[in-house]
Amino acid sequence: MSPAWSSAIPCAADHATAVPAGPVLYRASLLDEHGSPKPIPRFWQPDNDGILLIGETVGGRNRFRELAAAIRGEKWGRGHGPGESFNNWFRAHFATPDRVVFQWYDLRAAPEVDALLADKRHREKVAVAAELLAIEHYRWNFGDLPPCNTQHAKSNAVTTWMQETWGLPWGYMPEAKARLNIPFVSAPGIPPISLDQARQVGEAELLKRQQRGPNGDQSE
Repeated sequence: MSPAWSSAIPCAADHATAVPAGPVLYRASLLDEHGSPKPIPRFWQPDNDGILLIGETVGGRNRFRELAAAIRGEKWGRGHGPGESFNNWFRAHFATPDRVVFQWYDLRAAPEVDALLADKRHREKVAVAAELLAIEHYRWNFGDLPPCNTQHAKSNAVTTWMQETWGLPWGYMPEAKARLNIPFVSAPGIPPISLDQARQVGEAELLKRQQRGPNGDQSE
């Protein structure tokens, strides 16, 4: 029998204790105004489960808190990139983040995998392998990635380039967030911005994150 996802719970911090503290594969999905999964158009066919993202972690409960905070536009712990993607790009189209629900699969459920997870040499690799399996299964069905799964390697490369070249932190332009905070670079329909503009936006974003504190609270 193939692994089954847990029942869905709302992406709200007060539901965190329902999530296992250990290694899990997880996904977040979008509901419509009636509480049913909202179909999301993908390249080959709609995803009728409304999956926004698929992820993995060796600390399920804390990762859930990080995702729930990011979806609300806050930060808890080390943050959550795909959750921030939802807040940046999709939240404006859906009145509330309460429409996002969370499911998990406990990676310790299979005895053989549990034995691997007990060895620190394998723990994170097991979780990443499970995520890759789930994402490739999704891609096989839909010819696409879930909309909030990000290409971290490319984003990290651009972030590093900006920091090394101009000392700029990563950030988004304000209001409609129609473009990333990258100076001089343009694309069709996207005019370039100046270094001064980029620096102002980046410094404001950095200050905002520092004021939130490590767990999303305002610093004293």
